[in-house]
Amino acid sequence: MKLVPVYDNLVVELEAPERKSEGGLFLPTTDHAYETGVILACGPGSMYEKASIPCPFVVGQKVLFVRYKDLSLKLEDKAIVLLCFEDVLAIIED
Repeated sequence: MKLVPVYDNLVVELEAPERKSEGGLFLPTTDHAYETGVILACGPGSMYEKASIPCPFVVGQKVLFVRYKDLSLKLEDKAIVLLCFEDVLAIIED
């Protein structure tokens, strides 16, 4: 199955949180309001007062986003999240 987002939506694959510190200690798992993931698909954009706002992201970018109105699902054994452009806080560059 392939998800094709519409309007100002993104399909993001969640990254597994780091469970071990650099010193080798195991970190507890906590529920954060933010997550990181890689963009798998982007919607075309949205309209605002008769102006078209294109998608500011590209497939493959790693992003930091908030999770409060997303849709989570499993697709081909991957943790997938559907969210809006406005939920992305930052692009993570290596």
